[in-house]
Amino acid sequence: MKRLYPLLIVNLVIFVFHTQVLHAQKYGFKMFNVENGLAQSQVFSLMQDSRGNMWFGTFGGGISIYNGKEFKSITTKDGLPSNTIYYLLEDKDKNIWILTNDGITKNIPRSFLSSENFSNDTVTNYGKFISLNVKTCNLLDNTGYFLYEDLEGNIWVGTRKGLSLLPYAANVEKEKEIFSNYTVKEGLIDSIVMC
Repeated sequence: MKRLYPLLIVNLVIFVFHTQVLHAQKYGFKMFNVENGLAQSQVFSLMQDSRGNMWFGTFGGGISIYNGKEFKSITTKDGLPSNTIYYLLEDKDKNIWILTNDGITKNIPRSFLSSENFSNDTVTNYGKFISLNVKTCNLLDNTGYFLYEDLEGNIWVGTRKGLSLLPYAANVEKEKEIFSNYTVKEGLIDSIVMC
């Protein structure tokens, strides 16, 4: 029996190893670069939207959107305040929030806009862009590091100067003092909030 025990263990290990090898999944990776249509090779942020499109926020090339077949690009020519994109977030209402080095932009997809919005010159093929920055409202800093949507739909922005909180009910098109700001004075350990 003592001799059978090590032999049984060796056979069991071989069986498990071969079973794992035979059933291992193989993943195919596809590389995207400027030649494939990506706007810029340095990607800071990526996200998949609720429609399945992949969004790539680049350093200097704006946003590249991949639908599974081809890329489309959004740049300052389409309404972005900057072509340097640090973070992308889709909220529960399917708006896309874009964190740039010149503040935040809310993108309301074209399919969600009523016909009266189409006369507005801020509406492009990609929807309506609403820019929020230190000049237009009370955002702490134009350079941010992350965006987060909490369970109530509020948008949190981590910046070099602290945290800014945009309440879900805020009217970003009409109100100026829309952010609640939190800094070291309000109890943060550090002014730089990266995540």
